Amino acid sequence: MSHPFVVSDSAAELVIRVKAVPGAKSDSIVGMLGERLKVRVAAPPEGGRANRAIERLIAAALGVAPRSVSVVAGAGSAEKQVRIEAPPAGAPGVLLGRDSEPSPGRSQRLGSSPSSAAGRRGKERPTR
Repeated sequence: MSHPFVVSDSAAELVIRVKAVPGAKSDSIVGMLGERLKVRVAAPPEGGRANRAIERLIAAALGVAPRSVSVVAGAGSAEKQVRIEAPPAGAPGVLLGRDSEPSPGRSQRLGSSPSSAAGRRGKERPTR
């Protein structure tokens, strides 16, 4: 299946379009936003910190080494292209949380959910 956020996909590399949201409460892969994969990171967009956080987040979600993931276009922009060297089979589906077999020991979404955050504080979040 083809995913709209995939620029190129081969056994050697996968290049994807990403919409970055730096300065978020937590790091997470949100899902599709138009033809991009929306990614939130807590790091600020200063000194390349958000780009490095995006690289680490995607690497962790796919179970690959962080050095295998790099921002190759849009380093100073919210709209980026990210390259993954030697991606695992089904990587686009894994990033969307649609793969039935995630990488061992890795979470599909690395950010915490509001309910788990409330549980850690011992308080219930009000339902809207």
